[in-house]
Amino acid sequence: MEMPRTYRSSAFPERLGIRDFRSDALRGTTATARRLTVKVAAKETQVVTAVDEMVRLEGYALADADETMLSRWSSATYDLTTAAKLSELALARIKATAAERRLADIDEEVGRISEEQGRIRQNLGAVPSQSKLATNYMRDMKDQEDALASLRTQRKKADAQLKQYGDSVGAIVRAF
Repeated sequence: MEMPRTYRSSAFPERLGIRDFRSDALRGTTATARRLTVKVAAKETQVVTAVDEMVRLEGYALADADETMLSRWSSATYDLTTAAKLSELALARIKATAAERRLADIDEEVGRISEEQGRIRQNLGAVPSQSKLATNYMRDMKDQEDALASLRTQRKKADAQLKQYGDSVGAIVRAF
């Protein structure tokens, strides 16, 4: 139940960001006040309704925003529900970015091993096949092949994780 209230405002509405003021009794404004006028006979009361609203619209470009921007927006918004959603999205983006970095690291390691294998193949062609050096090169090749097999497994897992995190980010954006 709404109770009648009496207000006296001496604030500077424009400085407070108020963009919408409505009242049937509004008769004028000054730089520091709004003037409401109502005729009230002796021993009578009069109800005056005044609506003083601060309109705040917030828009966010979620599709391309990185986790840093999302965190900043989350801290700056006044709406707690929006802040929580932005924080959730920022955390999902952090996980997706980490998964992307992990994939890039794996791909870089595969590239490094491939280059090393090319060098070893060249060296194998230049040494006698039964020499100790050739045996060492063959052992190195085997170790690198084992590492590549491990990296392929890691890449599949990281790729699946990236897809999962990407789907999570997409779901959060769609639900916004």
